[in-house]
Amino acid sequence: MKTIPKGKYILLIDDDVVTNYLHKSLIKDLNKGFEVVTCENGKVALTFLEKALAANAVPYAILVDLNMPVMDGFRFLEQYERNNYPKLYPSRITVLTTSSSPRDLDQLDVIDFVNYQSKPLTKQTLVNLLTD
Repeated sequence: MKTIPKGKYILLIDDDVVTNYLHKSLIKDLNKGFEVVTCENGKVALTFLEKALAANAVPYAILVDLNMPVMDGFRFLEQYERNNYPKLYPSRITVLTTSSSPRDLDQLDVIDFVNYQSKPLTKQTLVNLLTD
């Protein structure tokens, strides 16, 4: 079981170890005090979120990949919405993708509680995502 952070944290959902390392380093370099919790797929993330939200530990932001084994980003977002999390626990949700498929981008355009960015993140993109 992943440890539930006591302070501000970002939930990073991606199965790519190298991408996770880069994004965690980028977040740490911002020096904004965020912890980072990584989950390798949507199913693990939903299990973590259920426990974290029960402990009133709402993530500041969620960064989710689209293409993952077990449960991909689209299925994660469907379940996230089905659980009513966007209304109960508003977090900034950004889909990180390398996909340029019009089908994927069209699907993302109709999900009103997310935005999307190309991977990997840059420092400026991350600053923009986390700025109020």
